[in-house]
This record gives sequence, C-alpha cells and structure tokens, in this order.
Amino acid sequence: MISVFKKTQRAVVKVGGSLFDLPDLRDRLNTFFDKMQAASIVLVAGGGAAADAVRAWDATYKLCDKNAHWLAIRALSLTAFLLKELVPNAELVRDWRQLSEAMNRSRVVIIDPFHFAEWDEQNEDHLPHNWSATSDSLAARVASAVGADVLILFKSVDFPGGCDWTAASRRGFVDEHFPIAIACHRYEVHAVNLKLWQPDASKK
Repeated sequence: MISVFKKTQRAVVKVGGSLFDLPDLRDRLNTFFDKMQAASIVLVAGGGAAADAVRAWDATYKLCDKNAHWLAIRALSLTAFLLKELVPNAELVRDWRQLSEAMNRSRVVIIDPFHFAEWDEQNEDHLPHNWSATSDSLAARVASAVGADVLILFKSVDFPGGCDWTAASRRGFVDEHFPIAIACHRYEVHAVNLKLWQPDASKK
C-alpha cells in the first residue's frame, strides 16, 4: 500500500487546476477519497482556467502584483464551488472560522481559498502578494493551519525524478514559494499524478 493511503488523522489535498478538464475527474476523486484512511480530508482547489484568465488580464492590463494576487485567489473560490459539484458528499466551508465544526460533521471538507487567505493575512508568514505563490503554497498554508499529518498534491504530471521540493520548484512542478511554505512543516508531502492513477495502485 502506497504511503498516501496509510491511516492518518488529518489530510489536506490540493486538486490541481490542470485536472479540471479531465472527463472522469469526479470518479477519480471520489474513488481516491474512499480509499484514503484519513479521518478528515480538507480539499483545496487549484485555479485552472479561472486563474489563467487572471494571468491573461495581468499581461494585458499590467495589474499591480497585489491586485493580481487577490484576483487569482478569488478565482480559486470559483473552482472550489466546481469541486463541490465533483465531490457531492463534501461540505463547502466559506468561513474559515467554521472549519472545525464542519470537520466534525463531514469527513471531506472543501475550504474556500479566498476566505482562508484573508484570515491568513494576520500571520507574518502569509503568502507573498505576487505570482511566486499559487494554490500549491496556499494548500501548504492550509495544511499548517489545520495541523495536517499529510499534504497531497494532485497533479497532471509525474514528480520529476531525483528532485527535492526546491529542485521541483525550479522545474515548475510547484510554485516558487512552495519550498518556503513547507520549510517548517510537520506533515508529509506527496504528489500524485491523478491522470495516470489507477484504483488498484493502492494495493501495491
């Protein structure tokens, strides 16, 4: 059994935006979560086409870094609602302060990234207001905030072989800020190519 399926208390899973055009994403997500042995699962949606639109606006209108950052974070709220459609048994939480109560009610919870990021601004190590931090780093911040045991990044490509997270960042597998975001973490970090993942992989 691969390590992402081992028994754990709390897991944060980031669903990469590049996966949102996968026709069978609903089945893949729900099958994966059924196989996970985590008592609680918190989902963070990637930006996908919604975040790409903000990047295009930034290129066209030369937005300031801070405005582009917050527009991109707002785009994640859109994909969070899409994720709720794909994982109907999950509970979508918009108010970060209600997360603990939601986790007591529901095994799988989707956090609205915009409201979390607003709350996280009170912390000195909040995300930088530029494109160096994407939903990868935001998911790392969520994992730290909820005291996760494991952070799983669902991607559409394989993790580059022979790399640590800093080298993976240089290759564009995760964002530039991600190695900093996980530097003092106490959780395990795993990457799964969900496009290639097969249900029987958990038996290996």
